[in-house]
Amino acid sequence: MSSKQGKKCRKLKAIKSPFRQFPDQRLPLSEYYDPDPATPDKTYGTRGAFIDGFQFFS
Repeated sequence: MSSKQGKKCRKLKAIKSPFRQFPDQRLPLSEYYDPDPATPDKTYGTRGAFIDGFQFFS
């Protein structure tokens, strides 16, 4: 493997996954989570990809 390829591999391995548990300020899981996918008006997912510092505007 060339040093250029090795450098690219190291960069890729260093990237952290953008998926993490929902931040409470975006979606309080205590209110919306249920492990049963058939439960209406609830989510059974606990992870998502988020952009830090992004604000919703009304």
